[in-house]
Amino acid sequence: MDTGVYQNIKAKQIQHFYRVYKFNTYLKKLNSLDLQALASTLNFMDFTKVMRKKEVIKGSSEFLQKFSKLLDQKITVNSKIMLSGYLINYYADELLDKPNDRHPVDKGILEWSQELIKLLEETEYTSILNVKRLGLFLNNFNIIFNQWKTMDKSRTIERIIVSYNNRSEHIDVIKKDTKLEVNQKSEMIQELEKQRQQLIYDILLIDPEFNTEYFKQNYKKVYNDLKQSWEKIFKSTGNVVKKAYYDMVSQEIQNGNSKPLYDLLMEISKRILIVTPEKRKDSLTDKLNGDNISEILSYGDWNEDLIKHIKFLADIIIMFSAAIDDKENLEWKKSLNFLEKYNYAEKLPLVLIEMEEKLDKIFRYIIENSKKNNKK
Repeated sequence: MDTGVYQNIKAKQIQHFYRVYKFNTYLKKLNSLDLQALASTLNFMDFTKVMRKKEVIKGSSEFLQKFSKLLDQKITVNSKIMLSGYLINYYADELLDKPNDRHPVDKGILEWSQELIKLLEETEYTSILNVKRLGLFLNNFNIIFNQWKTMDKSRTIERIIVSYNNRSEHIDVIKKDTKLEVNQKSEMIQELEKQRQQLIYDILLIDPEFNTEYFKQNYKKVYNDLKQSWEKIFKSTGNVVKKAYYDMVSQEIQNGNSKPLYDLLMEISKRILIVTPEKRKDSLTDKLNGDNISEILSYGDWNEDLIKHIKFLADIIIMFSAAIDDKENLEWKKSLNFLEKYNYAEKLPLVLIEMEEKLDKIFRYIIENSKKNNKK
């Protein structure tokens, strides 16, 4: 090997080692705040007091500033959002709905918070790639958190609007009721009006600029518009989450880590087996086993077995899909004919995420049909 090339490689190795060493000193200082231990033992209110302490705010801010400088790239997340990851991770029951009632977006922010804490509480990083991976994760967490916060605010106001509409309808019913005594009717309406006024006050606490006068005069229209627009809001937020997740997986593949791909393929396999009839489940389980998936991913690039497996999964998903999606699925299947011509790290995670979306649709159809059958 040329001496100059060798020296250049050694210089880069030393530089990488030094940057990892510096990062570990920053991380150690952050971990000296004992946030994980405190969150594991304190109640919600006491931990929020910890988060407001000067040394915690300063320590987490300094960590992000030094980390950003070390990577020579902007870390967009601020200390408040990063610390909120601890709150969501350890106090999900206080901040989110009960586990069985949680919105998919709530489940998403909880999963991202769990991963964030796992990355921040690492005792020591051993490679610059892992350090850069944390930087990417923090920037994506910033996007996910802000989308969740916006949507959470919207959902809270939505619940209030629904409650206001329900009370208004109740008032209309009482007014039309000819069997109630005048005094009784008046008392019931007064109580409901009082509750409606409290709901208006609650909205203003969340959004001081909310046009309450327009809402009071047009609450029915606002309520109906809300129902129609909610699906669009959810789709928009979902797209941002998927984009951030795609960026993460693609970056991991480029760094030589196939674990996210393995996890995605295993998740797809598990979901397929859930909807597979019992008589076919055993034979399909053999074809979707983890050892087989590990082997076809071991090449780190397109290969014949991997492409066959992708097309096999696509055929199964199309088979379980509703007839209404046949045309769309046929076009999708055609797009898989030239996989090897695309960049592996960019195309494969995209295809797998598309599979997850199609499985989501299959599960929605199953749930909807189940509800219809139960009503019969």
